[in-house]
Amino acid sequence: MQQNKIGLIGLAVMGANLAKNFASKGVSISVFNRTYSKTLTEVESWNNEREVLIDQAKKNTPWFEKNLENHEYRLEGFENLEAFVKSLERPRKVIIMVKAGQPVDDVITELLSFLEPGDCIIDCGNSNWQDTLRRQTELEAKGYNFIGCGVSGGEQGALKGPSIMPGGKKDAVNEVLPLLEVVSAQDFKGNPCVVNVGTSASGHFVKMVHNGIEYAIMQGIAEIYDILKHNDLSNDDIGKVFESLNKGMNKSFLLDITVEIFKTKDNLADGYLLDKIQNRAGAKGTGKWTVEAAMNLGVFTPSISMAVMARIGSSRNQGFENAQHPENQYIPYPEKDVYDKMLFKAMEGLYLSAYLQGLDLIVKANVEFDWNIDLAQVIRIWQGGCIIRSKMLENLYQKWTQQLNLSNEITGLDFIVSSNLLRPFLVLHASLDYLLTVGCLNLPTNLIQAQRDYFGSHTYGRNDREGVFTGGWTD
Repeated sequence: MQQNKIGLIGLAVMGANLAKNFASKGVSISVFNRTYSKTLTEVESWNNEREVLIDQAKKNTPWFEKNLENHEYRLEGFENLEAFVKSLERPRKVIIMVKAGQPVDDVITELLSFLEPGDCIIDCGNSNWQDTLRRQTELEAKGYNFIGCGVSGGEQGALKGPSIMPGGKKDAVNEVLPLLEVVSAQDFKGNPCVVNVGTSASGHFVKMVHNGIEYAIMQGIAEIYDILKHNDLSNDDIGKVFESLNKGMNKSFLLDITVEIFKTKDNLADGYLLDKIQNRAGAKGTGKWTVEAAMNLGVFTPSISMAVMARIGSSRNQGFENAQHPENQYIPYPEKDVYDKMLFKAMEGLYLSAYLQGLDLIVKANVEFDWNIDLAQVIRIWQGGCIIRSKMLENLYQKWTQQLNLSNEITGLDFIVSSNLLRPFLVLHASLDYLLTVGCLNLPTNLIQAQRDYFGSHTYGRNDREGVFTGGWTD
């Protein structure tokens, strides 16, 4: 048994890369996969890549040497679950990286045959936060620790350093934090992109909201691509536009990869790979869960909600005959200086509105469930490794806590969506409407409340005096 040795179950790409990340940083790790051939493959892969990964880890991790005294760089595979568990020193720490839902419950059931009270299970998959809450309640009643831990960064993030969002009992999370810090990405100041997010299921809730923000930004970027494409720009030119947008507060991972996508030629045929991809976007559920949580908690998240609807709409099988729409109307793109300036402002508005909606949802959940979430720390750990990282996160907390001047973002979004007619811009419209709504002091919803009281005596507040009122309507 090795001190600081941890276990990891589930060797799909994310799990395998996270295991290699741990091993490359000097953390001995036992791995287990239901299919033993997969375990053997990944252990062999580690042995082949070992020196390269260790060299990369030393170069990219300033606090590498001082965090761990004994660098064994060991990744050991097991065919038998009992032997896997026995290889770990108590209190054992076992990471699960399997598909969300029943597979997580199945792994936990098998593990409990060999674990002992005081041991800790860390679910690093994209589990529903309500499942995490149930598992924590059940396992903690039996004396086990269970941490719901969000991990963002994709396959390369898992290997090189993700953003990590653990939540659960304070003592249990604090015990695993030093190990998670070793493999995490770094924020803008070089600190680990991992923090004790809060109690209970807060870790998976925050990761879920992160993914909802991701949905909104991705759909908004796709809608801007649609505008550029229908202004007859080539893929090369569209890539250059996105490159020009990927600066300042807009500098971000999603725009980085968007620029690269527009440079990628098809390796199976002529032309660009993007042009050969069907326009149907998949989803794994976290966006839907975010919208459900927003609805249940009463939080205004139109950009996130419409991004989920956009993916559903893209997969709609039933088509209608061409309705012979009038010719699409655009402001011609050759008005380049004005257009580029407004596109930049619109992109900033897209990111800002998505972030603000997600933060509102986290804050409301934190109040509702008393999770002790430090919002400033959540924003900080999103600065590196994760999919939604951007330069805007550097001062987003200050923006969120202040009275915002949204005129630039509103102007940019309004110009773009009003200049391009008869194309579906679900998220760009929703982002504009969000910013207009939160900045509007005279919404027309007083009429709705009047209607509710008229037909159902639902009461109303008055803006000229204190109290709750009902009635007063003319018969």
